Amino acid sequence: MLLKRWKLFKDGLSDKNLNNASVRCLFFLLERENSKTGALFPSHDRLSKDTGLSARSVRRGIDRLIKYNYVIKLKKGGPGRATSYQINYEQRTILSQTEDKIVKNIRTKMTDQSTYNLLNKSKLNNIIKRVSKNTNSGYKAVVENKKKSFNSVEMVAQRILQKTNDPIMQEAYLKLANSSNFDDKARAEYYARNLGCLSD
Repeated sequence: MLLKRWKLFKDGLSDKNLNNASVRCLFFLLERENSKTGALFPSHDRLSKDTGLSARSVRRGIDRLIKYNYVIKLKKGGPGRATSYQINYEQRTILSQTEDKIVKNIRTKMTDQSTYNLLNKSKLNNIIKRVSKNTNSGYKAVVENKKKSFNSVEMVAQRILQKTNDPIMQEAYLKLANSSNFDDKARAEYYARNLGCLSD
């Protein structure tokens, strides 16, 4: 379930049809979905508090998610009753399977020799990376606790804020990264990688 959620969120981040409000709504809808039953019925007020957006922006964000098949509206809400939604993993899974099939076909067309060359090149690159890392003054400063690591939670959070200019998204990352729950930490890492703020 966790992998499905973050694959869908990754799609949303890279989808030009979704605006900032839609992506924020998608993040918190995925957070609030019951992982066992799939139940999802947050009010617009609740999502407004989660995302830091106005109720109107939340409505528009959700409408866009519905339009582009990320979310399905199951039952319209009424006075004192929130609308019921469902995350639309099925279509995204079909798209993902199609992409995997294309990649598999490309790989089968590669010759054994080219694969061998790629592996050797990869090994050489790893050796070069290790040597330059160990002789790098910045790396030594991190080892000697004189400087924060590039991939430390604080540094990643700073890069997320610089990239998105959105303190809400930075806070969401920090909350997950500093959680004692392993799944939350995994989500934080996946989220940061997809934004390009965490290096290997």
